[in-house]
Amino acid sequence: MVVTIGAGSIVAAGTLITERTAIPAGSLVMGSPGKVKRMLTGIDQASIDAYAKRYVSYKNIYREEPTA
Repeated sequence: MVVTIGAGSIVAAGTLITERTAIPAGSLVMGSPGKVKRMLTGIDQASIDAYAKRYVSYKNIYREEPTA
């Protein structure tokens, strides 16, 4: 019942990953059952990394706001 999802992969919301599935690193996975639709490009990875950094900065801004 082992599922392996490689580093840097994106699994779309609602995707069903079945037993004994091995997803290679850097994959975009979608569907029911989940299937690799394509490999993520360098541009995709850079965009995801930039979004993650922005998200963390939003968290920091939120924490610094005064509470009522």
